[in-house]
Amino acid sequence: MATELPPQGEPDLDDPAVVQELEPMWDALDEGDFGAALQMAEDCVNTNPESGAAWLGLAAARYELGDVTGTREAAENSGQFGVNEEPMRVWYLAATAHYEWDFPTARDELDALLAREPDFAEAWYLLAQVSEMQDDDVMARRGYARAHDIDPDRFTMPRRIDDEMIHAAVAQARGELPAEFRKLLDELAVTVRPVPDEALARNEDPDGDPVPPDVLGLFVGSAQLERSVFDVGAQPGIIFLFQKNLERICTDEDALIEEIHVTLWHELAHYLGFEEEDMPDLGLE
Repeated sequence: MATELPPQGEPDLDDPAVVQELEPMWDALDEGDFGAALQMAEDCVNTNPESGAAWLGLAAARYELGDVTGTREAAENSGQFGVNEEPMRVWYLAATAHYEWDFPTARDELDALLAREPDFAEAWYLLAQVSEMQDDDVMARRGYARAHDIDPDRFTMPRRIDDEMIHAAVAQARGELPAEFRKLLDELAVTVRPVPDEALARNEDPDGDPVPPDVLGLFVGSAQLERSVFDVGAQPGIIFLFQKNLERICTDEDALIEEIHVTLWHELAHYLGFEEEDMPDLGLE
């Protein structure tokens, strides 16, 4: 998933046979081979359906593949079989609640987890993200700072920028587009917000999965190819850029400006009718 950093390593579970069976699965996750990890985790659950360790391994594999519902279900199942308070399990429950826009539940899970595990850097970092969505900037700053203090190599402090800088980056990104694309971008409004809101996240598909709260940018409107002659003169759409989400993933100003460029062009491609799988071929990933 986008910017949440899941716990590293293997959970400390009292299920030696299953833990040993899952070691190759954890290795595959570390190596980024998520498909192989998922297959091994599923095989382990099929062989050991009442093992909390097996279900937790499945939660980890599903999480890396972006399966929010599947992650939550596997983490919940692991709690039925002896790993109810395992920190990694609670983290996955909080992370999926965050992705499902259930911030009170995510906050409750993290508060309880940090009361037991005050040096759990991943939990502090996720708490900071949840706090930003709840407009609690004090707790967000505290969460980022604690995560950074505990593990400075893995958790950097967000690179904050002012409005003038982000609007200058947008203007620069416009200027670097080829002329034909610049003309198309001029048809759209570009709006910068701190973070998305749930109404906006559910705009395109109210009954489906919402856009995740850590999304960097979002195009809202009709793609160019979908517009009819009756739409002439109407505002074709808006590109939203989410400042705090952009700041979180960048370690310095240059990287932040580059990410603003890529995100802006990425959302322009959505306006032109391209899908996610087309982005690498367009040089937008």
